[in-house]
Amino acid sequence: MYRLLSSFFVVFLVLSSFNVSQAAPQISQSQLEMFKKLPKSQQEALAKKYGVDIDTILSPGQNKDQGTKEFDYTPHQKQTEQESETSLFPEDDYYKPEELELKRFGEEFFQPDISNITTATVQSSPNDYLISIGDELSITLFGKQNEQHSVVVDNNGSVVVPSLEPINVIGLSLAEVKELVAQQVETQLIGVKSLVSISQLQPIKVYISGEVVKPGPYVLPPLSTISTAISFAGGISEVGSYREVSVKRNGELVAEFDLYDLLVEGSNADDITLRTGDVVLVPTVKKLVNVEGSIKREAIYELSSGETLADAIAYAGGFSHQAYTDSIRIHSSSGSGSKVIKNVARKNLGKFELADGDQVFVPEKTDKASNSIYLIGASSRPGQYQWYEGIRLSDLLGDPNISLLPNADLNYGLVVRSQDNGNVVIKQFSPINILDSDEQNHELKPHDQVVIFSSFELKQQELAQLRKKALTKQELKNLQNRLRWDEYKQYKFEQYTAKKEQATFGEELEVTSKKLSKQDLEVFVTNKYPIYLSSLQEDVNEFNSVDEAKEFIENELTVFSRSKLLSPILDKLATQGGQGQPASIVEISGSVKYPGLYPISESATVKDVVKAAGGLLEGTYLEQAEITRIQTAGKVNVENVTFSLKNALSSKASDYELQGRDYINIFKAPNWQENQVVELVGEVLLPGKYTIKRGETLKSVIERAGGFTEYAQPNAAVFTRESLKEQEQKYLQDLSEALRREVITNNLNTSDSILSTGSEGLNDLIQQLSETEAVGRLIIDLDEVMSGDTRLVLENMDTLYVPTERQSVNVIGEVYVATSHLFKPGYGIDEYINLSGGYKDKAAMEKVYVIKANGQVVVPEQKSWFSKGGAEEQIAAGDTIVVPLDSAYKDNLTLWTQVTQIVYQLGVAVAAVGSL
Repeated sequence: MYRLLSSFFVVFLVLSSFNVSQAAPQISQSQLEMFKKLPKSQQEALAKKYGVDIDTILSPGQNKDQGTKEFDYTPHQKQTEQESETSLFPEDDYYKPEELELKRFGEEFFQPDISNITTATVQSSPNDYLISIGDELSITLFGKQNEQHSVVVDNNGSVVVPSLEPINVIGLSLAEVKELVAQQVETQLIGVKSLVSISQLQPIKVYISGEVVKPGPYVLPPLSTISTAISFAGGISEVGSYREVSVKRNGELVAEFDLYDLLVEGSNADDITLRTGDVVLVPTVKKLVNVEGSIKREAIYELSSGETLADAIAYAGGFSHQAYTDSIRIHSSSGSGSKVIKNVARKNLGKFELADGDQVFVPEKTDKASNSIYLIGASSRPGQYQWYEGIRLSDLLGDPNISLLPNADLNYGLVVRSQDNGNVVIKQFSPINILDSDEQNHELKPHDQVVIFSSFELKQQELAQLRKKALTKQELKNLQNRLRWDEYKQYKFEQYTAKKEQATFGEELEVTSKKLSKQDLEVFVTNKYPIYLSSLQEDVNEFNSVDEAKEFIENELTVFSRSKLLSPILDKLATQGGQGQPASIVEISGSVKYPGLYPISESATVKDVVKAAGGLLEGTYLEQAEITRIQTAGKVNVENVTFSLKNALSSKASDYELQGRDYINIFKAPNWQENQVVELVGEVLLPGKYTIKRGETLKSVIERAGGFTEYAQPNAAVFTRESLKEQEQKYLQDLSEALRREVITNNLNTSDSILSTGSEGLNDLIQQLSETEAVGRLIIDLDEVMSGDTRLVLENMDTLYVPTERQSVNVIGEVYVATSHLFKPGYGIDEYINLSGGYKDKAAMEKVYVIKANGQVVVPEQKSWFSKGGAEEQIAAGDTIVVPLDSAYKDNLTLWTQVTQIVYQLGVAVAAVGSL
């Protein structure tokens, strides 16, 4: 018996040593044997408790795949990883994430811990303990003679004390044994008295069945109780009952144990001591309910038959001081499977009986203090602040350059003020001006919400602007982390002030995943987001459903964007509008930074809305703007009002006051264009990029660049244009698809097809065509441009490549050696082809053509073109002779000639540009 308890203690020390040292522990064979003698369920429970692999303990050093290895153990790895995650900003611990996972009440009670097991002594042995074979008794004799004896109950159930006859004690209680021994001593030893105690007890073997983690037979320490036994079995399972545990002895029910008596009342009267052969049964739970909200202990509770909502609240520790008890909400499932919500007043708690699976939510009282104001948005310290008489924006914000985030818009902020009738009114201000202007430095009222916006609508804009600052990489990273943290604090603060229940019961919000047409999706984006997100529209069109589009847009927007912060304000204002009282919302479009919908305050002007929209863009037409206004007096009438934008931005006159639902259109200046740049590369006197004005010609820019150098070859110049490049790229893709279709149609997959292996295969050509990047070349005669015979008006991003004077003639295509040759006056096409080894078998000799140095394609006439005195005169330095493949060699592919010609021409253009 002592050895068994010692083995428990040794195993505890061994397992504990795993947690202290990361080195491989040295486990002796005797220790291992002690651990192996434990029942498997107890081994697993201990291994789980201390986070070790039981297979590694039982077979140390063994590796299934590699034979042997050192024992490797990292204790509590998951917990360590979590603890290593520290906040970037420890002073903001209030805003850290609060992960709340609802647990079952009492589930942590059953944690087996061998260190709590001690050797049972006389002090801990109750008088009703029944003596068993193997128990060790300590018998002390005193009086006429003093002796102390340790005796063990033998297999006959007797103990043998020197000088006394054997005493049969089996089946007797400790109290009865004490009395029996005292009688024997008094009878057989005159003048001697005795004391009897138990020095060591035998373990007991019981059966644990039902809904426990590891049911089965267990050898338990002596004097183990019901709760001790369940702990050794790993605790009660998720579907086991904590309220109706029973013990059977010899088939008879001897005890019923309600764990809540121990957990809630602290009473263990029914947690009886077990005996060998007892059966502990944990039945399936009948009723579980969730209790959440403003109570002292949120958890999942088990209710017995007849218990009510009042009992559930009592088990949860009662209401918190913030609880609103006039209407407690119960979420239940109806017979049809749908959700049913019921409200129960406090006085009816004892009458309302819950059903299995019910969810109880206790709401909080409103925390809307009479002396509070709220700061929301791009502030380094958003939150709830004290209101006092006379407090102004400057008192709340201080110096905006310090108190606001680096991404804050210093020209636009709002005060959202609630009125007694539930409506809201808007006060607009410029944060940068609150210290200098009493008009902007509004006095605040209780419950006012001060909203600070970001200067950027999209995250990519915000990041691009931050990168322009003179910051090191580490400083930029720190600033981005700071912004993300402040955004998270804002999110937590909004959660705190909103007090919404939506996530409490784990209900999924309804998501619209309906497939939409592109037009419907565009309408959704326009209605959902008040700021026109035209830069995202093309990406949004790639989605087919609202939820996909919404998720994409939300990820692109900054947390403090106008779209996010204005949306709930506009929704509220829209509900306030009515007949004869248009909502205090205006729309502005055109040449402003952020066109869209904006709330307006009383007596708002055009100047206010322009500020709200981020200001004017470059090239705005200041002489005229337009307001479209709907008049509803008597009948609906649309009125267009034109005005001077310049005067509206500089004047405070009431002529420029706005009304709800006004539409403001800000125009671009006539003939305005953004900076347009063209580039001259190569043999010009001053190569580089040039800003052009609208309508400027190529000749003008070349003259600004000083003309050509003495080494230039103008007739070989390459002129490219971005708009043509886009068109060509689309054409190449269409041609590639058309070629694939024709290949399939003509079934060219035969052994004698041109679709052969190697570089001449048609598949290679199709792949090459699909991957080819367009050049966007425009064929020009630069001599005619400079002489004024051709007027070429430039576009943005046009490029002119002027090469050095060429001295070579290129031969490509179906010749044996495609290469370049030194220009030789008098040589014609045949001479250059012969220099390249002559024609291949698949060459289309009658379709040879020449790509001139300026990109022009010349198809020679048969006979006359090759005749002496004509052909050689048409081959000049810089020309390229192309020998195409015979598309009818074995296959009748109509696109073949067209494809090869395009590939050759693109190759020549790229080579011309690349040679500069």
